[in-house]
Order: sequence, then structure tokens, then C-alpha cells
Amino acid sequence: MRILCLDLGERRTGVALSDSLGWLATPLTVLKNGGREAELAAIAELVRSHNVEQIVVGYPCSLDGSIGPQAQRVD
Repeated sequence: MRILCLDLGERRTGVALSDSLGWLATPLTVLKNGGREAELAAIAELVRSHNVEQIVVGYPCSLDGSIGPQAQRVD
């Protein structure tokens, strides 16, 4: 099962892709923030072209475990 991993940022989104067993993820690309619609279209194309079955989105918490500003943006 291929898993697409997203690390959402304000200016860029890091993308990693797992191996076919879903055990190991390696960097795939970086998407530049061109607006929500463009970013969703780029993600959809990656899902199609790599036969992705699952998407995982990083949830960056603060060092004390609280929900910080970036985690709020992910929500």
C-alpha cells in the first residue's frame, strides 16, 4: 500500500511517498503554495500517478505537546 505523506507549511508543502509495503517513506517533492485549489490539484495528481491508497498529514505540536499555530493551520 502506497502512502503519501504531507508536511504542510505556509509557503511550501513537503511530500514523501512510502514504498509499496508502506514501511519506509522517502522524499518525493516540494509543492510551492500557489493557492488551495492548485495545491489540491497537485496532490490529486500525485495520488493518481503513484497509485496512493492513503494520505497522512503531519500534525506539528509544540515542544510541550500543546497545539501550536502551525497545528491550528493544519486543522
